Amino acid sequence: MTHGTVSAAADALHISQPAASRLIRDLEQHLGMALFERSHGRVNPTPGAFDLLEEVNRFFISLDQVERTAKDIAHGRRVGLVVASMPALATTVVADAMRIVLERHLDLSIRIMSVTTISALRMISSQAANIGIASPYRDISGLIAIRQLAVPYMCILPHDHELASRPAVTLKDLERYPFIGYSKGTASAELIERLVRENGLDIRSRIDVHLSQMVSSFVLRDLGIAIVDAFTAREHIRAGGEARPIDIQAKFGFSIVMREMAKMTRIEHEFISAVETLTAALEAVSDHG
Repeated sequence: MTHGTVSAAADALHISQPAASRLIRDLEQHLGMALFERSHGRVNPTPGAFDLLEEVNRFFISLDQVERTAKDIAHGRRVGLVVASMPALATTVVADAMRIVLERHLDLSIRIMSVTTISALRMISSQAANIGIASPYRDISGLIAIRQLAVPYMCILPHDHELASRPAVTLKDLERYPFIGYSKGTASAELIERLVRENGLDIRSRIDVHLSQMVSSFVLRDLGIAIVDAFTAREHIRAGGEARPIDIQAKFGFSIVMREMAKMTRIEHEFISAVETLTAALEAVSDHG
């Protein structure tokens, strides 16, 4: 599934193609399920194979973490924190909080995993990570949201866009310009769809993408304007774009999640405090334009 063909998989494993095919057949027989459909010399993954691959990847992430931890210990480095974060925050507030903590603890090693919310929660549950940064928490046994935080949404623009001359923009303003939206199923896409419906607006996406960092990239290329969280808006400004407050009352919320019975270490406390401080500071700046 990773390499596309049985032959390519065999090459990656340094075995023959017949040996790889035999391994697949043996695994299917052992599991009692078909992993691939065979047709005209090609093998195509079944839905069950995709489900199994997700679990296998999670297993190998844990194994990889064990190997890296062992290497860190062997070299005298301290692995004090593993954070599993949703992508939009892994490269923004989590990165900034990590910098603050590392400046205080020069010998500390922090590992950041950029994963989906579901994967982050699974990693916390399986003790593959200490802290999860996820979309608003959904109740899962054994986990607890120790902080619920939020920042405003903002409108990001290309450099020298005519709306940049205003101190703020409205949802109504967006009808007049190409808009870059989010793929269906994401929280931001659902929010925008609801706002458009409730306000009777005619905002149509020119391009739909999945990650906020991708939205910023397209806006910087003058392909449209977009709505993003304030963390992403700040990065967009740093990259040379413009951002303005927008009349959306809802906020971009996220949770800091840990295992319910876990005892918080000093490093974890400092990291969480840094995230809180950065969030509060950004919210204050956004509120004042």
